[in-house]
This record gives sequence, C-alpha cells and structure tokens, in this order.
Amino acid sequence: MRLTKNDPLIVIDVQKAFFNLAWGNRNNLNAEENIDKLIRHWREMGRPIIFVQHVSENKSSDARLKSRHRLL
Repeated sequence: MRLTKNDPLIVIDVQKAFFNLAWGNRNNLNAEENIDKLIRHWREMGRPIIFVQHVSENKSSDARLKSRHRLL
C-alpha cells in the first residue's frame, strides 16, 4: 500500500480512562508504545494526524475532562 503525503493517521480513544480495571484485562500491552512510534513517524514525514477522544459529561466518568483546554 502506498501512502500520499496527505494521508492522515487517525488516533482514536487513546486516553488514560481506558486504564481503569473495570474495562478488564488488556490484550495490547504495547499499544501506547506502538502508537507513539506511528505518531513520531507521521510527524517526521510531515503527514497530518487526527486525534479523536471520547469525552463524557458524566461527573464520575474517567473520560470526563477536568479542563476544557485538554480538547485542544
């Protein structure tokens, strides 16, 4: 597969909320390291990166933002 300069990397739901043990055992223990490698490579190549984050309005949710600034 060949990528163009404008093909984005889309990073979805990589956030600390998913470290909660309520989600169960993980089967992807190297996920953060692999995602970091991809992000670094995409940046080195000057390609676009899109981050998508689940944000909850539930006050007891781990995915609730403490500050609006984290959306940026």
